[in-house]
Amino acid sequence: MLEDDRTTLVEVFDTRWSHCHQWAGCPTWQLTRYALGLHPRYSEGEGVFALRFVPLGLHRGEGVIPLKDGGKVTLRWHEQDSVVHYTLDSTRPITLLLPHMDGSEERREVTDKLSCTLQHASKGDSAWYRVLDI
Repeated sequence: MLEDDRTTLVEVFDTRWSHCHQWAGCPTWQLTRYALGLHPRYSEGEGVFALRFVPLGLHRGEGVIPLKDGGKVTLRWHEQDSVVHYTLDSTRPITLLLPHMDGSEERREVTDKLSCTLQHASKGDSAWYRVLDI
């Protein structure tokens, strides 16, 4: 797509035509949400996010998630020795919901920066990354 001087994601991969609708950007938000692990929880209120990390076979990642008020959350992570080192920087306070093995969530207020270590965990058919330390 970049070689064809396209400025948006194409709806179909036939280079003769493109119907670029706003939903054609779907891979962008999906990669951002799952590879960076920050899922908005609108039902919980503004600025509330659940940490649901799915590395998608990657060994590192980083990105920026814009906030409604013009702020931003910057995320960086890398995998080392079977654990993931995850860093989150926010320009304004946010609430992070951290998963526990029993299915519950811990609410953590993040005022500017959070660093934590995650380890892959599984129970039955479910697999996720649990927080080892913050």
